Amino acid sequence: MTHLRSIGLLCRGWDPDSGGVESHTLGVARSLVSSGVRVEVLCTARNPKRPDYGIGDWIIGGIRVRRMNLPSASPRALESFDDDARADARVREWLVHTQPDLVHVHHLSGFGFGALAEIERHGLKSIVSLHDYWTLCPRGQMFSVSAEACVSVEPAICSECIEHTWPGVTAKPGSVIQRLDRARHALQRARHLIVPSLAAGEVLQGAGFGGLEFTCVPNGIDGVKLAEAVAHLRGGRAAGKRLGVMGAVQPSKGVLELARALREVDDDLVLDVHGPLDDYHGSTSYTETLSDLAAKDGRIRLHGPFRRADLPRVLASIDALAAPSRWEEVFGLSAREARAVGLPVLAARRAGLVEWEGTTGVTFVSGMGQEEWVQALSSFDFEPTVPESLTSVETMVGQFRAMYEAACSDVVPRIA
Repeated sequence: MTHLRSIGLLCRGWDPDSGGVESHTLGVARSLVSSGVRVEVLCTARNPKRPDYGIGDWIIGGIRVRRMNLPSASPRALESFDDDARADARVREWLVHTQPDLVHVHHLSGFGFGALAEIERHGLKSIVSLHDYWTLCPRGQMFSVSAEACVSVEPAICSECIEHTWPGVTAKPGSVIQRLDRARHALQRARHLIVPSLAAGEVLQGAGFGGLEFTCVPNGIDGVKLAEAVAHLRGGRAAGKRLGVMGAVQPSKGVLELARALREVDDDLVLDVHGPLDDYHGSTSYTETLSDLAAKDGRIRLHGPFRRADLPRVLASIDALAAPSRWEEVFGLSAREARAVGLPVLAARRAGLVEWEGTTGVTFVSGMGQEEWVQALSSFDFEPTVPESLTSVETMVGQFRAMYEAACSDVVPRIA
C-alpha cells in the first residue's frame, strides 16, 4: 500500500473564512495532519489591497496555506469563469513548489477547469469533491434570478439568467453548452468524483452530467464531542421555542420566507438567525428586506456570522433548527449538526435533506408557500430528541485516504 506523504487541497477560502466548504476542508486537513500527512493548501482570497492573482503564504496549525487573490475586474464572457491562464499558472507554480502526492479539489471557483489539467500535466491524480453545482451553473446553486430551483441546464434559460446576474457578461446559449462540455471533460480527468449525499449525485446526473460516476462520502461531523459541548453549555435549560437558522442568509436558503411565515404565527416563537448577511451575486435587497422585517418584529433576531469554534454555543442557544432551503441542498450541514446534538429540525424537502425522510426528529414541509410554513410552525414540536449518530470526521477521512492511496499507487512520473 502506498505511504502518503503529502496531500494538496485546492479550495475556495480558508479559515477564518466562514462557510460549509471552508469548515469541511479544515476538518479534512486537521485530520490528515494529525495522522502524519503533510497538507498543502491553495485557496482563493479577495483582498482589494493586494494585486490580482497575488499570492501570500502562511502556516496555520501545521498546515501550509497559499492564498491567490482573485481578480478585481468583473468577467466579460462566460468562458472567463472557468478558463483562466493566470490562475492556471498559479496552480502550476504551487504544484512545483509543494510536490504533493495527490490533489483533492474541493472547489474550482476562482481557478477554473484548467486546474485539473495542470494537476494531470504534473503527473498527479486528482479527486474532486462537489459541494455545490458550480460546475453546472456559475451561480453555484442552480437557483435562478427568478428564485426558482433549476433541474437541468437549459441553454436559452441559463444564458438569460447569467447575463442578468452579470450584466457585463455575454453568455449565448451556445456558450452555455460549451461550458457544460468543458466541465464534463475536466471532471473526467479526476480519479473520483465525490458527493456528500446520494441525492446530490442524482441532481448532478439529471442536470447535465449523465454518465459520470459519483461516489457518496457523507461529510464528517464529530457529533459525540459536539453533543457533549452543547449539553454542558445548556446546563439543563428547559426547552423553549427558539428556532435557529445557521449559515449564509441568501435567497436560496429561504430565511426571509421563513421569517414572514413566523410573523403569521400568534405565538411566543422566536427566530434566531446566525449567519452573514452578505450580498447575493451583487444584490443586497434580500438581506435588507430581512433586516427591515427584524426591525419591526423583535421575535426575529439577526446575530450575524459566527466562528466555527462558536458552533456549540450557537446550538446551545436554540431549541430547534430550521432548514427552509429553496435550492436542491447538496448536504444540509447545519441540519445534520443540529440532529447530532438532539435538536429537532424543521426542513424543506430538498435533495440532500430528503435522505432523512422518516427519521425521528426531522419534520418536513412539503410546499414552499408561506401557508405551508405557517402551518408547520404552528404545529412543530420543540421537544429535544435522541442525538443522531452521524459519520465522523475520522471515518470520512479514512474513506478519503483509501481513495488517495489507491490513486497514488499508479501515478505517472512528476514533471520536473
